[in-house]
Amino acid sequence: MRQFCLVVAFLAGAAGTASAQLAVQQPTEKLLVLPLAAAGTDSGTSIALADAVRDRIGQLAKYKVMVIPKAKLCEALQASGFPCDVLLDDQQAKQLARFLNVQGYVTGQLVRRDATLVANIRVMDISSSGMASSFTASNGNPGTVQAFAETISQRLNTIIRASEQARECTKNRQSTQFARAIAAAHKALVIDSTSAGANLCIATVYEAQRMPIDSVIAAATRALKGDACNTTAWEYIARGWQQKNDTLKSIDAFIGGLECEPRNTGRRMGIAQQLRQIRQYQRAADILEEGLKLTPGDQQMLELRTRSCIEGSIWKCAVVGLGEQAQHDSALLKDTTFLNTAIGAAQSAADTQALLRFTDVALRQFPTSIRFLKARGGAFETAGKVDSALAVYIKTLALEGGNDITLSLLIAKTMVAV
Repeated sequence: MRQFCLVVAFLAGAAGTASAQLAVQQPTEKLLVLPLAAAGTDSGTSIALADAVRDRIGQLAKYKVMVIPKAKLCEALQASGFPCDVLLDDQQAKQLARFLNVQGYVTGQLVRRDATLVANIRVMDISSSGMASSFTASNGNPGTVQAFAETISQRLNTIIRASEQARECTKNRQSTQFARAIAAAHKALVIDSTSAGANLCIATVYEAQRMPIDSVIAAATRALKGDACNTTAWEYIARGWQQKNDTLKSIDAFIGGLECEPRNTGRRMGIAQQLRQIRQYQRAADILEEGLKLTPGDQQMLELRTRSCIEGSIWKCAVVGLGEQAQHDSALLKDTTFLNTAIGAAQSAADTQALLRFTDVALRQFPTSIRFLKARGGAFETAGKVDSALAVYIKTLALEGGNDITLSLLIAKTMVAV
């Protein structure tokens, strides 16, 4: 992935220059508006929409926030080897925002539903700007790019206005002026009743005041109405339920946060471990299965999913997991413990094909193993291959010196069945 390697001089230039003759103080908060991720056929529309939003919000909120202009955005992209009009992925957008030293940036997805375009907008907060938000808008009627941009910009303007008071709340909370902090948060909520920044600030004030944890959870939950994927809010909720010793609700909150960051493997593994500890094996396996769809072959997730399935006696899942582990690490097929586990799981799952496969591998590695020979004979018998089963049983009896009465009876029984 190309990085955004920009010189300090450019970063300073992106902020603009303040004129001493201006009567109104220039805003210190900077906002970056990026094109939304879109299918190839809609990429042009996404770029045109971003340009229109950038211009319009620059007009609406000119005294509240400084919007990075298209020229500076192009300069940054071209300096890093990108074309001026490009759709960035999440990681590239985050890098660009940090290099441009902005306090928030607008990103999201543009999707087409029949003849309607729907924009799923996210305002990402950097450095406690109070602008964190998520909302949906559609092109509607008359359906022009300019009309679409107007709808998005009006919502962004409300978010930006409320963010001023959200930041004031944070400032007062940091100086332990709790009453003033709450008052500022309420002002923000008058402007935007779903302000995530204001509700999160209220949660931090409640926490600092050692108020009942239910109050903190409630404030963080309200923050999700303004930003459904606010990971800070999800963390507050999860930790709140932990304090109340409600493990299941805590895990549900952690999962809510994970759904917003599905590629966060560390978080996913942690949740799965928690589910294992409370014997929620199927949920643990399902969580890990979703992760493996995003990062196929991740050895740690494979191992933990398989372990969860074995511990939960979810044998079909265990057989699949053991097979996938072996595909990614052939050394496991030389490990007697692994082979015993795989054969046992296949027997428990009544998976004849897997049993044939695992016993074949086991005998290739350990051709004189009595345990594996018996398992191989059983696999042949289950598969209806009686002659093959008999041959394996006779070989096994010979290796044991003919002293295994149970095996002798099994051979006799198998011969009668032939």
